[in-house]
Amino acid sequence: NFHFLLNIILDTYKFKKVFESKLYTDSFVIYENKLYQSYIFKNLNLKYAEHRNYDQVEKDDYPLIVKKMYASRGDANFVLKTNNDLRNFLENNSISQYIIQKFYKLKEEYRVLVLGDKIVGIVRKKQFMKPHDNRIKISLDGSAKLDQECLNDCIKISKRIGCEFCGIDIGVKE
Repeated sequence: NFHFLLNIILDTYKFKKVFESKLYTDSFVIYENKLYQSYIFKNLNLKYAEHRNYDQVEKDDYPLIVKKMYASRGDANFVLKTNNDLRNFLENNSISQYIIQKFYKLKEEYRVLVLGDKIVGIVRKKQFMKPHDNRIKISLDGSAKLDQECLNDCIKISKRIGCEFCGIDIGVKE
């Protein structure tokens, strides 16, 4: 599904007035695409974890996190610590369905819920890994507060992607 690429083209070139993104999709799929999300973050000058090409990973890039291209609700996020882990992953999975990013240990993680121009909720999240399992799991850990600049950025993202109701994940590195 390459709707995200069409959105980038429509966003970049002047003929976008001829095509409206609503003409080819009204689905949530575009919002769920992590490559498209990165494109939006970059355009808004927001910090995000940049992607790596699997064939250009350097030894000091590890650990990496490999995530499904489209949201999988945490069920398909894997931490890879070595070249051997990456090689095994590539042998057993279709890389076209995944993105690769540098894995950062997070001090704090949040989900901000945006409805229109308003923040309707902020939830603290916790990451954990089960022993002998390289998959990341997420649990919710109660409500939280964030600074207004961060909340304004969440509203900007929501408006930019044209999503009336969305959840935006925020991570604070250690």
